[in-house]
Amino acid sequence: MDPWDENTPESRSAYLAHLDEELLPGVVDLSEWTRFIVGAVNEAFVAGAWLPALLTAVSALETHLRVEMQTDAMPLHALIEQYGISRDLREEIHALRRLRNAYVHVDAPWEDGIFEWHSDSRREALREEAFDAMRTLRQVLYYWQLGGARHPSCFA
Repeated sequence: MDPWDENTPESRSAYLAHLDEELLPGVVDLSEWTRFIVGAVNEAFVAGAWLPALLTAVSALETHLRVEMQTDAMPLHALIEQYGISRDLREEIHALRRLRNAYVHVDAPWEDGIFEWHSDSRREALREEAFDAMRTLRQVLYYWQLGGARHPSCFA
C-alpha cells in the first residue's frame, strides 16, 4: 500500500511530494501567478476538497499555458491544441477541461435529482479525478524538464 492511499492530509501531501520527486528532474521556472494558483490547488487537494482541487488545477493549467504562449486571446481548448506537447498529454488536459466544464457550465442546475452529489460513489470518483489532475498538472508544468520536444518560446 502506498502511503498516499490513506485518506489523510499527510498522505495527500506525501503524494504531491512523490509526484514532484518522480516527475521533476531538476528545477522548474514558473510565473508567480502560476505558482500562486498551483499553491491553491495543492491546498485544496491536501485538504481533501476534491472538486475545488480539480477546478483550480484546470485554472492553473490555463494560466501556465497563457504565460508560456504569451497570449490572452485564445480559448483554453485552442491553447491546449497549440501548446506543442505530446498528443497523449494534450488529450489528458482536454479530458480535465471537459470534466471541469461539466461542473462549471451546468445547463439545468434546477434538475438536482439527476446528480447525486453526496453519494459515496460520486465522492470516490471526484477523489480519483483529483489525483489524476494532480499528476496531469505536474506533467504539463514539468514537460520541458521531462524532455519535451520543444519549448513554447519557439512559437514567438
